[in-house]
Amino acid sequence: MGSLWNRSGTVERYADDLRAAGAQAFFFNGGTTTPLTVYQDSGEASAHPHPVVADANGRWPDVFIPYTLSFDVQVKSADDVQLTYSLEIPNPDPIELSVTIPAESQVGTGMIHAEMLNTTKAGYVRLNGRTIGNASSSGTERANADTSALFSYLWNNLIDGIAAVSGGRGGSAASDFAANKTIVLPNWQGTVPLGLDDMGAAAGGFLALGFDVGNATTAGSRTGINGITLISDNLPAHSHSGTTAAESAHTHGVSGTTASASNDHTHSGTTASNGAHIHGVTDPGHTHTHSAVTSVGGILDGSGGVGLASATINSAVTGISINSDGAHTHTFTSGGQSASHTHTLSFTSDAGSAHSHTFTTDTVGSSTAFNNLPRSVLVTWFIKL
Repeated sequence: MGSLWNRSGTVERYADDLRAAGAQAFFFNGGTTTPLTVYQDSGEASAHPHPVVADANGRWPDVFIPYTLSFDVQVKSADDVQLTYSLEIPNPDPIELSVTIPAESQVGTGMIHAEMLNTTKAGYVRLNGRTIGNASSSGTERANADTSALFSYLWNNLIDGIAAVSGGRGGSAASDFAANKTIVLPNWQGTVPLGLDDMGAAAGGFLALGFDVGNATTAGSRTGINGITLISDNLPAHSHSGTTAAESAHTHGVSGTTASASNDHTHSGTTASNGAHIHGVTDPGHTHTHSAVTSVGGILDGSGGVGLASATINSAVTGISINSDGAHTHTFTSGGQSASHTHTLSFTSDAGSAHSHTFTTDTVGSSTAFNNLPRSVLVTWFIKL
């Protein structure tokens, strides 16, 4: 296919503007005297003679010039007088139909890219864990003959634990594809890509991260989790400390019994004030009785019997005092005591006496999972068929 000469359909004229009937146009390869074949049609099926001749009115026919770097054109009158001579007119092909894109510059089968959309894309399938296969397969993402190249790519590069083949892998990817089997697409839902631990060099170390699919040096393996709940083993070693508040004066109640004792000791005390009567004083484990006779109105005997009209109390008895109404008290001292017995006691501590307090810290936390992701943008991952 060539381009139309710019004088096609125009009338050639002399300097005095008269029509140049039968004018001649000679075409050459640019910068040479080698004739250039030109054509009557764009499909270059019918060539013009050399030279091309204008009609009786000096009008040029349609002339199509093949795409070339440049061409020359010499125009003469019918009697061979040169009218014009144009040199090296560029006429390059505006579109190179035979351009070959190098393989390394092409988008090839298995290449992955992300787009901010949520739908299918011609020439690609989504990495969503579904399946592909031929038109007779039960592929859930795509069942079509155009999945053949990607089927083979996954079959040859990923282990069955990552890209499983229905019914198990046979002798080759081609035979499994022809047998209407499907292969599982890697599942990149909610994931981001991460480099293999080695990639031809020494392993970088994944800090003992666990893999739910594959391992640190197998392509297509999967690790990590988007949300996590920490346990105590995830926390660094640490301790808690604290102090109790200063304490004001206070008491401690104590109850109990003393140990049994047999050594001699004494007890002293005072009976309660009472009317004129005989008192029996009782001490734990033993008794002391004091009797007195002197004249007092109304005395009861020790058993609560009838009161006497008069009685005699010996006022000389040591430790007895008598009020005018007969009320009196007895002061007594027990003698040495050797019988085994016990004593009950209570006490009040002094303010600020040395003592200690224990305390327990409160439990904190709710065990709620937290987002383990960095700030992220959601996309659809596509893989080339």
